[in-house]
Amino acid sequence: MNDKLAIVTGASSGVGLGLATRLAAAGVELILPVRDAAKRSAAVATIKAEVPSARVRTAELDLASLKSVAAFAATVERPVHILVNNAGVMAPPVRHVTADCLELQFGTTLTGLYAAGPNLGRSKPARLAAVTAFFARLGIFVQGVDQGLRPTLYAATDPSARGGRLYGPDGFGQFTGGPAELALYRPARSLPDAARLWDVSAELVA
Repeated sequence: MNDKLAIVTGASSGVGLGLATRLAAAGVELILPVRDAAKRSAAVATIKAEVPSARVRTAELDLASLKSVAAFAATVERPVHILVNNAGVMAPPVRHVTADCLELQFGTTLTGLYAAGPNLGRSKPARLAAVTAFFARLGIFVQGVDQGLRPTLYAATDPSARGGRLYGPDGFGQFTGGPAELALYRPARSLPDAARLWDVSAELVA
């Protein structure tokens, strides 16, 4: 893994930070795009404390701003092998909009990550692991970060993990347990709906 470059969003705490630490321990070079400067520094310090040899740098990224996403992407100078889309917003109690006047959850969790792209504009896609809020919140609440990050780590690094699949805990209620391939949620099974969502996202970030 020493020749690999990984980008992990939302890596200032929780699953993202735990996952970044595990990747660093495996020799992967890391870029951690985090919006808050103090959190960026704290994340690097935490990783370095556990993995002194870690190759890690941070960058500013606000997924609620397409301009910020484009600026970040321009700083990535080598192929990305692993992209973990861990950052996102889920069900804000009050309606907010992004800098581009998109509803906050839609603009941050979907179009912001779409703009970053599975390969940051390159012809060869990076291995992509998108973390669902369902597992990131409920799964971690039940079983802790170290256990909870295993499905994402598996999806991002295991050669047997396949694209276009959903990986999560295999235990009771899919809240606990080891990594396993799970059935896609029913609303996510429609290929026409998926194509339309992709096309709309492309139009919004153009």
